[in-house]
Amino acid sequence: MEQVMPNQDIVFLASSSLVGNQNVVTAMKHTDVQRLIVAGGLGIDDEVAGKFGNWNARMMGDYTPYKQAAKVILDSGLNTTYLRMTWLYDENGNEKYQIVPEGQPLRGTQVTRQAVAKLVTAIVRQPSLYQYANIGVVEPGTEWDKPSFY
Repeated sequence: MEQVMPNQDIVFLASSSLVGNQNVVTAMKHTDVQRLIVAGGLGIDDEVAGKFGNWNARMMGDYTPYKQAAKVILDSGLNTTYLRMTWLYDENGNEKYQIVPEGQPLRGTQVTRQAVAKLVTAIVRQPSLYQYANIGVVEPGTEWDKPSFY
């Protein structure tokens, strides 16, 4: 991994693996690459609220491995944007998303992959967006008991 890291402006990581996250952090530090965008999951901060929170906990089970993997990233000191995305689905043309700051409950149940791609593209184009941030990403108006596709 360290062979491909030098001279990279940004690393994009979609992993909830403890070992994988450790390897990426180590490689970034050894090659002095600082900017990281993580496509992570919801629940690492026990922030999923209400009936949706109960449903999500039943679906996901034990959050401990996800929390441990996220902690490696969030405690790394790297300039990270950690995206706590709600349940993903596809809908062409639907790029609506809402940012939920860390510490706020996540009530939106879903967000499109297209919306997440739009957000990630915005961050890549303007790396100063959401620096050192752990943010929720939801689709506005989806404050339901579970995602629409379940």
